[in-house]
Amino acid sequence: MKHIMISGATGYIGISLIRELVKEYQVYALVRKESDLSVLNTLIDKECIIQINDGNVYKTIRQAQPEYYINLMGRFIVEHSEDNLAELLEGNFDVPVMLLDAVCQAGCKKIINTGTYWQNFNGESSNPVDLYGAVKNAFENIIKYYTETMGCRSITLKLFDTYGPNDKRKKLLTVLAEMKDGESIDLSDCMQKVYYCHIKDVVSAYIAAMGLLDAAKSRYMEEFAVRDKKPVVLKDVIVKLTKIMNKDIKLNFGMRENRKREIVNPEGIGKIIPGWECTVPLEQGLKEMLG
Repeated sequence: MKHIMISGATGYIGISLIRELVKEYQVYALVRKESDLSVLNTLIDKECIIQINDGNVYKTIRQAQPEYYINLMGRFIVEHSEDNLAELLEGNFDVPVMLLDAVCQAGCKKIINTGTYWQNFNGESSNPVDLYGAVKNAFENIIKYYTETMGCRSITLKLFDTYGPNDKRKKLLTVLAEMKDGESIDLSDCMQKVYYCHIKDVVSAYIAAMGLLDAAKSRYMEEFAVRDKKPVVLKDVIVKLTKIMNKDIKLNFGMRENRKREIVNPEGIGKIIPGWECTVPLEQGLKEMLG
């Protein structure tokens, strides 16, 4: 059985991916000491959960002998400040670089990294929206170093907006889903276009990337977008969701300003993974999220 190692394993995407991978792979999870392991403990053996705070993490990773490494670790911060800068760097660069070094030193040659479309303001190949996107770009340069010097094969999957059932993240759709009759919410004009990708399709994208790495040659490095072919207007998604909810919620559009450097149209950002596509229609996905 092939071994696969995942950082960010206790997050929404991490847990969803592990549920699928354990059917065919020996999965090892890289976690922080303070992580909530309640769900993870039901999916993999305790011996396969590796504390990244442990001083023996290099040795433990070598013993696991991973063939694949998936980096899902990240700390999303919209606006950085002197108070959260260290947290942003640690979660998106410092610790990910250490773990990447550890898995490569252990002989792992197949790397899947998780990026974001916030690395592509105005659709440009390397124009980050904010410092979060800039740090993601910097980490890709680190991957290039290992790809070139150690003969790795690497793919960065750029995520857009993801959603699905049992999602506890405080994102717009989940906040709306938890609202009650009579409540109201202030929103921007919500006229920006977005790509929503259901968690089932996100998981299948990572599995498709693993197949591409299996067929790739040494020093292969690529980026792919995990998105549908056409974006949708955010306001339309919000209205559709509230209709499905069948609740009396007041949507105050235009009461908030858009974010600085808002990506108003992500159409065309990144090329879609060969042989993969979004299969869950938005209305069906929203019903599953609410269900």
